[in-house]
Amino acid sequence: MIREGKPGIIARAVDKIRNIVTKKKENAKIKGNKKQSKQVKTFLDLLHKDFSYVDHKSSKSAPKTYSSEIKYPDGMRDKRDLRIDFRLNDIGLHVEIDGSQHFLNDSRSQYARDLEGSLRRDLIKDEYCLRKGKSILRIPYNMSRNDMKKLVSRVINVVSSGGQAYYSYLHFYDNINDRSLIPKNIFWGLVPHPTLKFLTNGNRTEKDSKFRTWILNYVNKAYGYK
Repeated sequence: MIREGKPGIIARAVDKIRNIVTKKKENAKIKGNKKQSKQVKTFLDLLHKDFSYVDHKSSKSAPKTYSSEIKYPDGMRDKRDLRIDFRLNDIGLHVEIDGSQHFLNDSRSQYARDLEGSLRRDLIKDEYCLRKGKSILRIPYNMSRNDMKKLVSRVINVVSSGGQAYYSYLHFYDNINDRSLIPKNIFWGLVPHPTLKFLTNGNRTEKDSKFRTWILNYVNKAYGYK
């Protein structure tokens, strides 16, 4: 016999708990999405729509997958294990999406950190990849979607052809190259720096030159060099 009427105390309690759990899951999902910067979302949109990549968690059998938050405990660490934002698993290309905190001391940033610490950690990642023969590409926070597509396409073609690629910023490249860590046969490129502009003829303005000197001093200090 089926009884109809108001739900009992236990039923109401179960519904209440179910609603609380559902709400927590939704809030966690929203919070997780907020953590993704606009540039990260643009990059993932490119991977999905323009390069046919899928998250390895959703389809491990797909020919082209990517992973996120990659850790290498065998040497890529500062005070703790560091993580690289993304890896294209089929070709082994590592990609870092660098927010403004990687270039400026910006206390307004929700991810505000000291610039010196950010530079030190970034250099550790770059050097680790170079020592281990891994390819790495850095994308700054202000790069347009169109420029990002061109850059990612160029680097993917290089790595897909069997080459090792190092595409980073001038101050990182100079700092690492001074210590002869960049292999002679590597494919390298200078990624446009958000706050360091160059004239079309390759000559730096006095302002740019002063900034480059300042940022290199920061890099050396961050990594323990005078």
